[in-house]
Amino acid sequence: MEAVFIGYRRGPKTQNPREVLIRVRGNPGALIGRKVYWVDPKGRRSVGVIVAKHGCGDVWRARFKRPPPPQLIGSMLQIA
Repeated sequence: MEAVFIGYRRGPKTQNPREVLIRVRGNPGALIGRKVYWVDPKGRRSVGVIVAKHGCGDVWRARFKRPPPPQLIGSMLQIA
């Protein structure tokens, strides 16, 4: 399953770069606890976990150990 990285979780004055917002393509179903992967051009893999739903649509929150770089906004992530 694929998802699009749409931005960081943020508030009026703060931004939490460890938690990212992702939009899932297809039929999401129950995703809490599933792993999210991003592989960089050198082959290193960054792993996150889906922790909660964000709003009423098809947007979910995923938490990473190290924050992904902002150049990834708009790129595809893999959900296992």
